[in-house]
Amino acid sequence: MWPDNWSALQVAVRMTSQLNVGFSGVVGFRLEALPVILRALRIPVAAHLDLIDDLRVIEAEFVRQVREAR
Repeated sequence: MWPDNWSALQVAVRMTSQLNVGFSGVVGFRLEALPVILRALRIPVAAHLDLIDDLRVIEAEFVRQVREAR
């Protein structure tokens, strides 16, 4: 794990309990929970945009893995 990715991973782990689920299964993270998690982890506001970009990559792979496991 690269240190640059640690915050994104910490957020992603906590977002796994906040999932949107549709008829086809997991769709992605419930992003309305994201501000609460960012505040709880004390992620600086200046880092939010980069972290969100990283989180989108993690989210896409997470959804792919969950769907593949079905």
